[in-house]
Amino acid sequence: MLGLTRVDMVSCDERTAPDRFFDRLYELNGESSQAARKESSILCYSLLVELAEMATVRRRPPELQRALEYIHGHLNERLTLEELVRHSGASSATLHRQFRKYLQTSPVGYFLDQKLERAKTLLENHLYSIKEVSALLNYASPQYFASEFKKKYGVPPGSFKFRRGPAGPAGS
Repeated sequence: MLGLTRVDMVSCDERTAPDRFFDRLYELNGESSQAARKESSILCYSLLVELAEMATVRRRPPELQRALEYIHGHLNERLTLEELVRHSGASSATLHRQFRKYLQTSPVGYFLDQKLERAKTLLENHLYSIKEVSALLNYASPQYFASEFKKKYGVPPGSFKFRRGPAGPAGS
């Protein structure tokens, strides 16, 4: 999803960029509470997103990078193309061209895919119920969320949640 499988090495301009994630994960390591597990999962996801951005940021136009950063920071909101255009500094046509060229999707398609990826992560780690994930990511209803989830992953979120757990796919 994030394209890190094709990356051999990520070099950080600032040594402290990923360190803040590792420092907090280290602090949470000894805790076994539900809140600590939730925070650890969110931190790991955020670290992967940041590493993916660091690996590709130099190859992307700055307008596209601003749009991606805005999307990742607003997955729990309803996002319009007009907002994305305003925050990226590019025209709608330019954003569409750049998303197609660099990500092989549209801005809206990318946003919806990322939203569902976030939902999948939350369900995989048993952090929230389906209803909570639906509300957290601002879907119109749990039923609509379940429909979109099934369209993308081929299974309803309830089935996915029970089939997979923190250790990975069932049977592994």
